[in-house]
Amino acid sequence: MSEGMSIDEIAKAMIENKAILTEALISQEDVTPQELLEYMSGETPTGDKTTISDVIMHRWLLLHELAELKHLKLRGFFISRRLVWDSYLDVLEAHIAATAVELKMATKHGDQEWVRSRVELIPSWLEDSDMPPELRSALLNLLEHYKR
Repeated sequence: MSEGMSIDEIAKAMIENKAILTEALISQEDVTPQELLEYMSGETPTGDKTTISDVIMHRWLLLHELAELKHLKLRGFFISRRLVWDSYLDVLEAHIAATAVELKMATKHGDQEWVRSRVELIPSWLEDSDMPPELRSALLNLLEHYKR
């Protein structure tokens, strides 16, 4: 949900988090503030309530969303507010890949509380009846790896 966030505010958050994004191999050329805003402006089948404001105010959420969009763009997708609806399984795959990046970086930077809180969400993601077996397996691997 976009809730009136400006492109400039998103760009500022991306610049402020440039070091972590660069460390995660995400550059300013990979995803634009406009693409992030467009993507976050769409509704989701799961009713996700994460807002663009939430994302730009937290470095790990920002990293997650940008990693997700980079993954989708590398697979040839055009970023739009309908992407989640039009290519749900591909977005799920990108979401899991982005979660792996987010957890790896948060762990590397010693943010165990964040890692713990995000890992606690994985069981609810496994409840998605549309989750294909290979993605379910990837989630279980993340859960097992970060529960240690």
